[in-house]
Amino acid sequence: MKPLEAMNTLGIARTTLAAYVRFGKIRIKKIKDNRYDYHDEDIQVLKEMQEYSKRKDETYFTNIIVAHSQEKCDKIKKICDDSELIASEQFIFEDNLKELLEQVMLRNIMVLIVDDLSIFGKSKKERSLIIEICKMRQCKVLLLERGELVNV
Repeated sequence: MKPLEAMNTLGIARTTLAAYVRFGKIRIKKIKDNRYDYHDEDIQVLKEMQEYSKRKDETYFTNIIVAHSQEKCDKIKKICDDSELIASEQFIFEDNLKELLEQVMLRNIMVLIVDDLSIFGKSKKERSLIIEICKMRQCKVLLLERGELVNV
């Protein structure tokens, strides 16, 4: 896709388009010196994310608690309240890693608070990968450990 077409499709300026390339959200294909085409698939994914965001009215940043039980959610919520960290949503994790990844990728999550790292996968490699994805999305991950929230 040509640069002008990509900017019009996404409703963004040239500087934003360049930033998306720099941060890896859009891949480029060099066609000549200082001339690039943008991958249609990447533009389409970003467009879908914009539409999802508008539909869900998710233009604000949010903090989410994800735990294995309501009891643990309540415990984390109390710790958040005591430390003046506003957790706007809570989820009981039901082994649906795909749904959790969608939340991280499609929403503006500022802080993801979990009761156990097993939420991110069974193996250490899976957990590391998902934590890295969170960091790439500028989503801070906090873990409940011995009654305190610690940075992962």
